[in-house]
Amino acid sequence: MGHVPMDRWEVEFCRFRGGNPVVEELQAVRAKDVQLATEVVQDLKDLEEFGLALPEKRLHKIKGTDLWELRTLWQHRIARSLFFEAGGRLLVVATIFQKKEREIPSAVKKRALERMDRWRKERGV
Repeated sequence: MGHVPMDRWEVEFCRFRGGNPVVEELQAVRAKDVQLATEVVQDLKDLEEFGLALPEKRLHKIKGTDLWELRTLWQHRIARSLFFEAGGRLLVVATIFQKKEREIPSAVKKRALERMDRWRKERGV
């Protein structure tokens, strides 16, 4: 992403050799709901600007993990972005999904944690 001013955060998608699963997830949300996907992108831009200082109603720490949840709401539809801190002012989005349930589905949380672990391992973090 190039040079980031010191007061801004950098947000990137969890990428691996051979694929970018988070982009695919965002595209899947977009295929169902263009406006919701647009709002997700805007919320990620807000995350770059404000980092972990976003209001609690939009952002919260997932208990017992290194993950954070960013909530995107458009009308009555909700998308979630799960991300982690990767050192400095870098935040890495591990998964994006549309959420109907109140709780994060265990399979989604597991997927995000596995991607976080793989990302850290591949980069020696």
